[in-house]
Amino acid sequence: MRPHLVLCLTAADVRRTLRGVNPRNAAGPDNIPGRVLRECADQLADVLTDIFNISLSCTVVPTCFKTTTIIPVPKKPTVSCLNDYRPIALASIIMKCFERLVMRHIKTQLPPSLDPLQFAYHSNCSTDDAISTTLHPARTHLDKKGTYVRMLFTDFSSAFNTIVPQHLIGKLSLLGLNTSLCNWILDFLTEVYQSVRIGSSTSNTTTLSTGAPQGSVLSPLLFTLLTHDCAAMHSSNHIIKFTDDTTVVGLINKDNESAYREEVRELVSWCKVNNLYLNVDKTKEMVDDFRRARQGHSPLAINGSSVEIVKNIKFLGVHIAENLTWTLNTSSITKRAQQRLYFLRKLREAHLPSPILTTFYRGTVESILSSCIITWFGNCTAFDRKTLQRIVRTAEKIIWVSLTFITNIYITRCIRKATNIQILDTSATPSRLQQLVYNVDRPSTDDRGDRVGVCLRLIQGTCGYWPESRDMEGRGHPATHRKGNLVVCDGAAETMTHFPGHNRNGEPSGGRALGMLHPGPICAPGMFD
Repeated sequence: MRPHLVLCLTAADVRRTLRGVNPRNAAGPDNIPGRVLRECADQLADVLTDIFNISLSCTVVPTCFKTTTIIPVPKKPTVSCLNDYRPIALASIIMKCFERLVMRHIKTQLPPSLDPLQFAYHSNCSTDDAISTTLHPARTHLDKKGTYVRMLFTDFSSAFNTIVPQHLIGKLSLLGLNTSLCNWILDFLTEVYQSVRIGSSTSNTTTLSTGAPQGSVLSPLLFTLLTHDCAAMHSSNHIIKFTDDTTVVGLINKDNESAYREEVRELVSWCKVNNLYLNVDKTKEMVDDFRRARQGHSPLAINGSSVEIVKNIKFLGVHIAENLTWTLNTSSITKRAQQRLYFLRKLREAHLPSPILTTFYRGTVESILSSCIITWFGNCTAFDRKTLQRIVRTAEKIIWVSLTFITNIYITRCIRKATNIQILDTSATPSRLQQLVYNVDRPSTDDRGDRVGVCLRLIQGTCGYWPESRDMEGRGHPATHRKGNLVVCDGAAETMTHFPGHNRNGEPSGGRALGMLHPGPICAPGMFD
């Protein structure tokens, strides 16, 4: 730890942050709109820089910056109790700019390999990575004889609101943050002045010294730092995190669940030490067991209550079934997309031009169809794929323009993800999927195309197979052309320019086996020469 170093911000950094303010963000209790800060960034930068640096040197956050207004936002359409509301804090936009500058500094002080299985709030990481990392060890393990997998999907009750600032500061000190910055964060989290506003009514102000306000910039990062030491103890278990969504994956051999159950007990103990409360009613478990002679599985017990074993779960927006099929997920996506098609028809009846309708389609329909697509589309049945493609065909008839096939979106996303993995592989900051890449027997050459090929195999082995070269309506892929040794569809060509060293089946030309792959082709026929 470096106790004597004090963060000093520059006017250029403050000016750049002010210019990046979203003018549509709601103003905080100071009623200073984001548009003013953005348009007057040059005039305000020097003044705010002095205020920020004085605050950092004195390790005191101005009271007006710690004043927040809480807006209750329903978590679901039907509200039955207070727990169905999510408290969103409207803080000063100036304070959010201040927090963003501090957050950037904190990230530079943290080890790059810190908490590799936390996928939230990291560049080049998304829910795709969290879902793929959860399913990959499960699918690989289920290929072995006499095995099954238990997955525990935990739910914390008001996770951000139960943070103990002093306990968090102790962990930040162990991570190497200097004393001055730790004291500033402690003051940021304590003696926070809050009031609740519903409509035009505002409550009296209350002072709080626990928790981290939801809606602030620093709170998510501080929560991930609080939970960075929550890791699996046994090699047969995996703990994957996306903010407060924590999943325990237990790989069971020959009905021996001792390591998995001990892991869950340690997780419960860790939660008590860190003042996090597991909501057992919302915590679910799913068992993936394909053995013919399988028997009933006894449920877990947490704090004296049994955890419900479910046949399917919604995990980070994706429905996962116990048999690892995607029919339920496809049905959910189709239903939501069809609801959006109703509004698309209404806009067409209003005689809006096709470009506007296309923009609406991409933002409201295609975004639903392609959400986390690399994690599930490759293993969809032909019927499910036809169902999804039918949505696109219906939208084409409404808009009267040609739209991107779902298959093409899937291929483009997979290539883009593989490219991101191999770029991070060669950079100073390791990828959070890099540990899976290193499990693959990699080609000896250092050619960029071969590294991308390994990453494509990682995605294919985790998420499914490349689709056939014909779309769901029986037509060939349109506008396919050659880039180097790669034949791609429009939209995918921009992500790759060269992909040598592989035969038609996607295997390295040197003939080295990739043991992690499931049998079957990894790419559309004709993609490689």
